[in-house]
Amino acid sequence: MATYKSRKGSGMIELLIGIAIAIPLIIAALNSLKSAASSYNSLIKAASTMQAFGKLDAQLLTLTKEYDQHLFKIPPTIHRNGQIKFSSGQLNQVSQRTDSLRPAKSSDAITHLDFHFKNKFKIRKIEHAGHHLNLFCCPQFGPSTIELPIDGGSYLIFTTERASEFVGTRTAWGPVSQKCFKITGNIVSGMISGTRPLEEPYFAISLIPIKRIYTIYIDSVGRLRFLGHRGALNTENQPLANGPISAKYNLKNWPSSDHTQIEATFWPATHREFKKLYLSKLAKSSLLSLSLNEL
Repeated sequence: MATYKSRKGSGMIELLIGIAIAIPLIIAALNSLKSAASSYNSLIKAASTMQAFGKLDAQLLTLTKEYDQHLFKIPPTIHRNGQIKFSSGQLNQVSQRTDSLRPAKSSDAITHLDFHFKNKFKIRKIEHAGHHLNLFCCPQFGPSTIELPIDGGSYLIFTTERASEFVGTRTAWGPVSQKCFKITGNIVSGMISGTRPLEEPYFAISLIPIKRIYTIYIDSVGRLRFLGHRGALNTENQPLANGPISAKYNLKNWPSSDHTQIEATFWPATHREFKKLYLSKLAKSSLLSLSLNEL
């Protein structure tokens, strides 16, 4: 019969052998878990990138559709290398940030104006009121079908040579049945108009309520973002998708100078780039010709 010491020694040897056998298995299992975790993270990153591209594609399709709903030649503005600028050439506040919301230098941004093109108001009279202007307006095509903001409304004002953003306060004017109004305010500097005032305000022809002015950009960590504007203010900055992605844009005229084509080049960090064209289907007219038709 084996003594207690011999049985104890035998058990210790078996334990050591078991540990020696188990160590490679444990290492292999840990490597498998690490590989699985890496593959899982890669899949999540790929899915996030594809979602970001899908969101960006949807935004560009919406932008093109909005641009196709009117005849004015007011194309989107492209901002190169993350330098989002006002129309005056100064940097927007978001491009002066130092945190992750700053636009990526490897990507372009694109700014678009969307407005209520079916609700056009004829400017009947203009008066100076100190540092402000009073615009007296009536619907051009019958009563307005939208509810206009009373305070701080944003409008697109047309002259024979340009379109600018006008922000003001609206009050009723004239017969109620005609839905006319007076708006007191001024042209503001921002993404679509500079600081130049209306030197000859009687050349102002019409007014259209603005739906939104916005910029689609990619921030410094590759997230797709929606930046809203009113004048020189950024009214919102919302994330649309995580990415990481990059994009470059070009505006082209095709098939004639009256049509606008947006060429977008996309690429994730480790894949080949690909391109897509977004074509404006409606021919655009100059502001001068459209304004002269309404005189």
